[in-house]
Amino acid sequence: MAAPRALAAARRAVAAAAARGCRAAAGGGAGAGAGPAGRSRLYEQAREGIIGRPQLDVAALAARAEEAARDLERRKGPLGPDDLRDVLATWERLGEVREAIARLEAEKVEVALRVKALLASHTKEAAETLAEQRARGRRLRLQLQELLPAEAALEQRFYLKALQLPNRSHPEAPLGDQSQARVVEVVGEKPGSRRVKEISSASNCTDFQSRRLNIMYSDGAGRLRHAHTVNGTACAVPRTLIALLECNQLPDGRVRVPPALQPLVGSAVLARPRAPLLRYVGPNQPKGARAAP
Repeated sequence: MAAPRALAAARRAVAAAAARGCRAAAGGGAGAGAGPAGRSRLYEQAREGIIGRPQLDVAALAARAEEAARDLERRKGPLGPDDLRDVLATWERLGEVREAIARLEAEKVEVALRVKALLASHTKEAAETLAEQRARGRRLRLQLQELLPAEAALEQRFYLKALQLPNRSHPEAPLGDQSQARVVEVVGEKPGSRRVKEISSASNCTDFQSRRLNIMYSDGAGRLRHAHTVNGTACAVPRTLIALLECNQLPDGRVRVPPALQPLVGSAVLARPRAPLLRYVGPNQPKGARAAP
């Protein structure tokens, strides 16, 4: 049987969702999607089964809740500290409801197996027990009918706000921003400029491009799904060489090869080239220097 706490949370969630729906209808359609809990195409596609549910690390967010709340307050964006607390509380209630649903589903399977065994026994005692098990199954179905809408309402409330939280690696992009759903950056230290600069990046553009091109693949269950496309540079050669040379140059001009590249280069140290250094002969000469004839 589901815990009373989970059932009570489910009833509260359904009532809150209904109240929000009434307020949205009374407020008109002009500003319905403008608030923090407006629309999210990413969540809508996940809810329709087009893409998978976004996986958000709520446990890590809860561990740094105070820092995240201060960050939200400093940014003065669409979400504030109260919204963050609501996201965490909604996620906790959603977990309780999902646990209750899992228990009820497992109990429903158990009842179904018992009913099947009783039908096969054809005894008088089995007939009496069969009525009890069927009544128990009806009670389980009624409880599930309460919990499933509550789960949907809590999930929607969670994702519509959580997907607008700032991304820690790219603070200007919300978690649910489809333009850069996931960005992987490769950076390198460049002592010459005393900075760490980007060498390359790759952005997961999700499936909005593959939908237009109708690029699909078959998953493990044989269902066709739209592929995710990547926008990225494999390796920006000049930036990479600058970082390698500046970080590994020795006092005598030689360059130490990083251990990971030594099998490819065939040497641990690169000697200075024998050819003379190139000299710029263009018109924009430094002061005091003369252009070559």
